[in-house]
Amino acid sequence: MAKEMLGDAPEYEFVTPSLRGADWNKYRGSSVYQAEIEYRHKFSSLWSGVAFAGAAVIGNQDRYYNSAVQSEVVPSAGVGVRYLLNAKERFTIGVDAAVSKMGNTSFYIRFGEAF
Repeated sequence: MAKEMLGDAPEYEFVTPSLRGADWNKYRGSSVYQAEIEYRHKFSSLWSGVAFAGAAVIGNQDRYYNSAVQSEVVPSAGVGVRYLLNAKERFTIGVDAAVSKMGNTSFYIRFGEAF
């Protein structure tokens, strides 16, 4: 996934990564390119687990020197568990824990799956 800011915008309008574990208030830039993978494993008919990892490259275009670009790589990884509430609709609830650069740790409660 990629996000880019066009034109000259104030800092509060900069784009942010949407990786699990990445602190979006801390990492902002004029462009973000990111990828994330996820592995799912079924333990039983109701319980499953996930492991995921990703990285984002955040670019910061220098406003004074057009040829100067600073970029930062933000890695993230984590694990989670899922419980199948409704098999017919394939509706799950889950909990994820993720860690990223500088030891940022995040916890997520999930309802359903994105894919």
